[in-house]
Amino acid sequence: MGMKKPRRHRKKKGIVGIEAAIVLIAFVIVAAALAFVVLNMGMFTTQKSKEVISRGLEESTSALQVAGTITAEVESGAPYVDAIAIPIQVAPGREAIDLSTNVTTIFLQTPKNTYTNTHEGVWALYYDSGKDDYYLVWIEGVLSVSNITQAISWPYSLANTTLTIDGRNYTAIDLKTSTPPSLSLLFNKTKSVVLDLLNFNSTKVTKQLTNSISFIIFTQWNKGSTILKFGDKALVLVLLGNNDLLTYYQQFTVELRPPVGAPLTITRSLPASLTPGTLISLS
Repeated sequence: MGMKKPRRHRKKKGIVGIEAAIVLIAFVIVAAALAFVVLNMGMFTTQKSKEVISRGLEESTSALQVAGTITAEVESGAPYVDAIAIPIQVAPGREAIDLSTNVTTIFLQTPKNTYTNTHEGVWALYYDSGKDDYYLVWIEGVLSVSNITQAISWPYSLANTTLTIDGRNYTAIDLKTSTPPSLSLLFNKTKSVVLDLLNFNSTKVTKQLTNSISFIIFTQWNKGSTILKFGDKALVLVLLGNNDLLTYYQQFTVELRPPVGAPLTITRSLPASLTPGTLISLS
């Protein structure tokens, strides 16, 4: 019998260190990529949630706030309030607001009537240092009081006063004062303009303001803009018509509805005593 040849043992290769490292790195890269996708989606969702919450807060809170004392004027001959002034400003942290008549409305409710929008126009105070004089400058708006048969781009009766500011012509009221105008002066001047317009007809019959209207007056020059920025102040001037004159204990509501954010609602009641020809605080 021949001798058996010894059986050769086949060599079995194992995974060496470098190969194991490559596999491990591949697993780490895949895991990192998956983790990045998950985290990125989470951050995206969180950001979107913040944006939705932010928009919700903006819509639920007013972009405007009262910026001082609300004042009412009592007629000179009787205990009736015929005008109201409400100082306003942009609330902290909010964007600038366009107060023009085509985007901002002014709701008014009196004991006798409710008006969806009384906003007739925007004015701004301007100090002419050369003349040492204050002017009430017309910026924007169209008068559409029901007493007038057709809408008039106004102030028609102020065409005799043209003011040139930064190369642009404006129609303005000369307030004839070198000091900041008082509320009484602003009330009287705006009333006279409205009554002048109501008298603008062929028969020249004297008319009175029947329905209430309102204006917004920037208390400092804003370069002819209707945009109220943070730090600026304006007055909402409400002129009450004969149908809406207020007396003792009566309540009114004014609501400013800007294009963004919740409305600014002001509700006040008149006191038990009204002295004709005076201004009263309603804050």
